[in-house]
Amino acid sequence: MSNNKIWLITRREYLTRVRNRTFLLSTFLFPLVIILFIAGSVMIATQTHTHHKIAVVDANGYFKDYLRSDSSLSFDFSPGIDTLNYADRGNTAVLIIPPLPEDNVTIYRLKFKKQLGPAAKDDLENRVNNAITDHLIYEKTSVSRIQLDTLRSRSKIAALRTFDDNDKKARASNQNAAGAIGYVCAILIYMLTFIYGAMVMRGVMEEKTNRIAEVVVSSVKPFQLMMGKITGIGAVGLTQFLLWIVLLVGLSFLAQAFIPPSVGKEIMQLQQANAMGNAGNAIRVSEGANKIYECR
Repeated sequence: MSNNKIWLITRREYLTRVRNRTFLLSTFLFPLVIILFIAGSVMIATQTHTHHKIAVVDANGYFKDYLRSDSSLSFDFSPGIDTLNYADRGNTAVLIIPPLPEDNVTIYRLKFKKQLGPAAKDDLENRVNNAITDHLIYEKTSVSRIQLDTLRSRSKIAALRTFDDNDKKARASNQNAAGAIGYVCAILIYMLTFIYGAMVMRGVMEEKTNRIAEVVVSSVKPFQLMMGKITGIGAVGLTQFLLWIVLLVGLSFLAQAFIPPSVGKEIMQLQQANAMGNAGNAIRVSEGANKIYECR
């Protein structure tokens, strides 16, 4: 009999809240807002990843031989360019490189009219460091510039892939995806705990305010009333959580069908530049230093 009373309270709490307009709006609008937020972030990221033409004022005289232009960055080594007229000549920024002694760390400056994004700035810094490394290898060894370019293009044949070897069978792992899933799940757990804990409290307060609690307690025990409310409102939370998962997965697959392949490629390039830029720069500088040391 007591289980029947708990079931009746649970059913009443569940149906009352599921049929509520607020529940329906929040259930179906929340995934749409999330997808729109992600789409806006992607659009901003792809729009900031545009082509930049950079004027170079080089006091060393060798960067022109090593800095190569491509679809994301192009370099202008025209004579007479300075910080006052670079914009008039169609450049978005000017790179000022003072004399670079081998034994001291020297600051070089970038002035811009249109700010470079984080990926473009990391790319530019890597190219400058690679140019310094190539010049030192060329100066200290017998390797020619053509050989340097050939070696760099031929050396890009390896890619790192991590595997989880806890089980008998090694499985490929994706740390970025695992971190993103953990972050999203933590936010959802916090939201569910906060929202539905407050909902249980509000449900008890409503009956106490309307003086219905005295009537209900006369026919059911307080434990049965509280258990029914917790179970019913918890079922509402699980229902909304599952609907969010289904809608988010469905909308994400639908969004992928409308995203051009070029945009996806640009996003992958941005992620790779942010994740591997600093590590790749350190490896290249270390390789160049080792080659110079061996030649000496």
